Amino acid sequence: MPNKKPPQLIIKTLVVSPYQQNARIITDTKTQKSAIIDPGADCEKILLEADPALYPVESIFLTHCHIDHCGGVTRLLSLLNTQFHQNPTLYYHSADTPLAEAIDRLGQERGWGPHCVSPKKPDVDLATVSTFKIGSTEATVLFTPGHAPGHCALFFEEITAQYQDLFQSQTIDGPLLLSGDALFRESIGRTDLPFGNFSELIDSIKTKFLPLPNTTVVLSGHGRVTTIGHEKNHNPFLTQLTA
Repeated sequence: MPNKKPPQLIIKTLVVSPYQQNARIITDTKTQKSAIIDPGADCEKILLEADPALYPVESIFLTHCHIDHCGGVTRLLSLLNTQFHQNPTLYYHSADTPLAEAIDRLGQERGWGPHCVSPKKPDVDLATVSTFKIGSTEATVLFTPGHAPGHCALFFEEITAQYQDLFQSQTIDGPLLLSGDALFRESIGRTDLPFGNFSELIDSIKTKFLPLPNTTVVLSGHGRVTTIGHEKNHNPFLTQLTA
């Protein structure tokens, strides 16, 4: 009986913030380096699961700068620096700068506490890159505006990953998409927030997501795991595009 391929990535999903957002810790098993995706809140909880002493955090990637995805960035960077002497590279798209700058005000208005503040400017503007690496594992950066003007997704063309969340653990062997809030299981991101644009979002999904293999596993910013094939057949916003 053939041996199973060891996972290239370990992916842990933690549900954080009052908006039940999926923050993710992704570790490259070859280098033992990690990235944290969309740390919206609950940074102490994220750090406990990330275990930076064993798996140094080399980057923080924001799919976009809504409060539930970026509200914890400043706190997380501070904790990593003071407790572990780590200074991860912060990645997000500069088109989301107005959203990022509004987090101070929104955090106060919504009572999220003193640690919910605007993130600093990105160390790497996603407008200037086409790939993103976690350790030795590379993903393609897909620019997918609509839910937010600078929204970006990550696509791993072929990957073996061990995935864990509160409800399940599964092995992913094939293409993988981190879709942020552009695409959910049987739904799409809302576009009634500032700078949202429904036509842009549909175009992003049509041109960037639907051409991906049907077997592509989709990890969204909220809710359950899905696949591109499932969304083509069951997502009411997309079935008309694939008919």
